[in-house]
Amino acid sequence: MKEIQPEMASMRDSALESYLIERLAPIEVPLFVAPTGPQARTLSKTEDVLRPSSMGKCERALALLVGSLPVVQTIDASTLTKFDFGTHVHGVVQKALAGARHEVKVRRGSLKGSFDTELLDFPCNPILDWKTADKRTSSAVKKAGAPRDDHAAQVNFYAVANGSQRAAVVYLPKVGDTQIDLSGLVAFSFDADVGLADEWEAKAQRVRAHVERKTLPPIVELLECRWCPVKSQCVRSQGADPTLDIWHSKIVGTTFRDQSLADIGLTVGEKIALVWEPDNEHGSRLDEEGKVGAAVKACRQDGHHLGYLPDSNSPTAALVAHHLRRGGTAHAVLTELTGGTAEKTNVGLNIEVWLSAGVRVRSAFSGEK
Repeated sequence: MKEIQPEMASMRDSALESYLIERLAPIEVPLFVAPTGPQARTLSKTEDVLRPSSMGKCERALALLVGSLPVVQTIDASTLTKFDFGTHVHGVVQKALAGARHEVKVRRGSLKGSFDTELLDFPCNPILDWKTADKRTSSAVKKAGAPRDDHAAQVNFYAVANGSQRAAVVYLPKVGDTQIDLSGLVAFSFDADVGLADEWEAKAQRVRAHVERKTLPPIVELLECRWCPVKSQCVRSQGADPTLDIWHSKIVGTTFRDQSLADIGLTVGEKIALVWEPDNEHGSRLDEEGKVGAAVKACRQDGHHLGYLPDSNSPTAALVAHHLRRGGTAHAVLTELTGGTAEKTNVGLNIEVWLSAGVRVRSAFSGEK
């Protein structure tokens, strides 16, 4: 399936930003009380899973969810806070935009849902999707000059279903967990793309077909797999190409490189390439003759060298090198940046190491071969 991304020359809409900041300047967001405990919800119908706001998930996850209905999901308090705070802010913002249409239900094909806002007194009457965003997300979309792909595709579907020509994603930056900063509002707008909406409808139909046949789409390795609610089902299911091991580690040697890790834009969740260097003389030996080393280099996707997997006091480099040597694949995901403060100036990189799609190696934990 093609990448879900509307095509346009420039998406950042300064006119829309100015309009919204001016209209929303007088509002005050009342006190938000965060949830204090988990909450359970039940997905009972196919439509609870196959809806525009869920179609950014991979087809395999959607098929597993639909095929497992009814599903009881427990949402922890931290996730609930994000959801409930977003709903809280949306209500205040929509109330302030008199003359607009809010929470309008639309349907196109088998997918239905409600879009947030239609501005009736702005050129082309754009359909808006409001997103409360933390500082990292706001910075990322500003730097990219475009909204997240799934956000753009979602509001695009609503615009097409409503017969509108323009769609927009508007990010409302959060300050902490309970306030917003309207001065940092970022808006992206673009022409509605019927072909993109058709693609989401086709995706929903493919998922339905797999559920009916009791088959599953192939596994697609995505960063989002880390947070997928059906990940354990996915790797155990028929036709799966399971992840063999996932464990926490770090990248070493960063302080010896000519770079400032705090300034190169590393983000939590970023995928890190792992490159085996068998001829690196500093890596421990993998064979008795000493001809093959265990050094594994960690790089960004653009090739920027960050450091190495630990070797001297950890089995990580050797495990990954063995796996790569025998035809497997490996990568890491950045989970935390540490340091960068007055007390600890050096920046550290904590990661999750993923071994997948290949042969079994000795696990660092289970002792399996």
